[in-house]
Amino acid sequence: MDLLVVDELLTATGITEDFLKNLHEHNLISKPLSGTSEDTVYNAAVVNEIKHILQLQSLGYNFNDIAKILKVTDYAGMQTKKVDEKTCYYTVGEVANKLSLTRRTLDFWIEKGLIQPSTTSSSGYRLFSDNSVRFIEFISDLQTIGFTLEQIKSITETIDEEFKPLNENYTTAMDTIQEKINDNERAIKSLKSSARTIQKNSRSLKRKEVNNQ
Repeated sequence: MDLLVVDELLTATGITEDFLKNLHEHNLISKPLSGTSEDTVYNAAVVNEIKHILQLQSLGYNFNDIAKILKVTDYAGMQTKKVDEKTCYYTVGEVANKLSLTRRTLDFWIEKGLIQPSTTSSSGYRLFSDNSVRFIEFISDLQTIGFTLEQIKSITETIDEEFKPLNENYTTAMDTIQEKINDNERAIKSLKSSARTIQKNSRSLKRKEVNNQ
């Protein structure tokens, strides 16, 4: 499936962002495959939809007239009806914002082979599917609880992006994760105990200060 980000779509059709916005407001073209932003991803077939609309506009039809024509001919969405529009795609920037990561981090993980784009747009923009985003979040969570990138790579080599086992090392990897979770839970319990002691000592100190006044 060929994909385009907004800038590529505007270049391919020669329209402006305002014109594209009007097309969406009048429901004249298929919806994008990802959320609304400057990195919104479209199925490349939308180019044909827009060109068809431009042809109708050149004949003197306004948006309302075009909407009626498209409703009759059922052109809007016809080019993309075979595409699974439930699948969303995100650029590196969108993934970074969505998961509170940096572009540099994602680029580094790609370089290290931890993650790979699901596909690329016509001009080479790296795009990630919903499954890829969840997998990247999993990697981020592993790093948060203390795994090194080398350890994370060993773990992710045992599962695919849908978290299905790839080999017999899957069980060992899951046991390793559980051990790390247990270690973190023990550390959290210890920290909570220390925090309560600090609060208790703080209250005692304040009472002594009051009594000494």
